[in-house]
Amino acid sequence: MNADGSFTMVLAHSDPGHANWIDTEGRNLGTMFFRFFLPEGEIEKPTCEVVKFADLTPDLV
Repeated sequence: MNADGSFTMVLAHSDPGHANWIDTEGRNLGTMFFRFFLPEGEIEKPTCEVVKFADLTPDLV
């Protein structure tokens, strides 16, 4: 959980050193499903950003 209450995860073919890394296991396609348990208030729509592995910033890793 980030200081602002958001959550960051990194989906990558190789380990970038991020605690919330999700391994693609070599797959190029897939579906992600988000589940919320007992949310308080309105749930914000998840957002994503595609970046090159070499361009991962220190705040993500």
